[in-house]
Amino acid sequence: MDDTATEELYVAGGCLWGVQAFVETLPGVVFTEAGRANGTSDSLHGDYDGYAECVRIRIDPAVLSVDRLMTYLFEIIDPYSVNRQGPDVGEKYRTGLYSENPEHLDLARAFITARDDAALIAVEVLPLTNYVRSADEHQDRLARCPDDSCHLPRELLDKYRTDKREPLGVGAPVPVLRMFDEAAAREFYVDYLRFDVQWEHRFEPDLPLYMRIRRGSAVLDLSEHHGDGTPGSVVWIPIVDADAFHADLGTRPHRRLRPGIDRDAPGGPTIQLTDPSGNELRFCESAE
Repeated sequence: MDDTATEELYVAGGCLWGVQAFVETLPGVVFTEAGRANGTSDSLHGDYDGYAECVRIRIDPAVLSVDRLMTYLFEIIDPYSVNRQGPDVGEKYRTGLYSENPEHLDLARAFITARDDAALIAVEVLPLTNYVRSADEHQDRLARCPDDSCHLPRELLDKYRTDKREPLGVGAPVPVLRMFDEAAAREFYVDYLRFDVQWEHRFEPDLPLYMRIRRGSAVLDLSEHHGDGTPGSVVWIPIVDADAFHADLGTRPHRRLRPGIDRDAPGGPTIQLTDPSGNELRFCESAE
């Protein structure tokens, strides 16, 4: 693609090895480069100068919008965390989106402002003031050294690869689900559905819990504080193999749930479950 038809942005999501490995698989991304954003030096040497580890990307705007890019970024970060992602701690691991194009920044800010939890988001959106390309040893690091450590799980790094399908995956963003009982939610989502807790935050002991859970490439957000819909809302979750998912659930009998498969559902084979807060989850093999 002609470079004049692309747009350039810089994304920070913690250690750049994993961020580059993830964003290079996204539809509409045509170029990636590991680097440092918004430091004060033009050199890779010397004392830390305030930079954020980042990935410089070029996108085809006809395929990938800034809003969608932000959605992808929020899949791989803890958006509430300040200067920490996974085990990596320090100012250089802060999260953000940077650009020389004010329109990009306006769109990214609008994405955050539209969220119910906007006041808690620690992702910075700023003009790019400085960029330094990282050393060659950091370029496409995980592609060259796949056994190196990374704060992102392999199934997430591979989620959007066109040559691989995950057994369970979410396409469109899933709403934040309200939970009334933390213990019941953990029993349902973690013990029964076998999701793993990716991160959780309770900003003070008496404040609401925010939790992100994941199974394979499927991601759900739970909150004691708010939800995108009232409890009892219906959420469609695309899956690859309804029979395999149903068989897996059958290995762990639940005291009140006996899910079946509706093979005549309009969207395709569907497994319907209701969580302890009344949210209805419909795992559909061909859901959009």
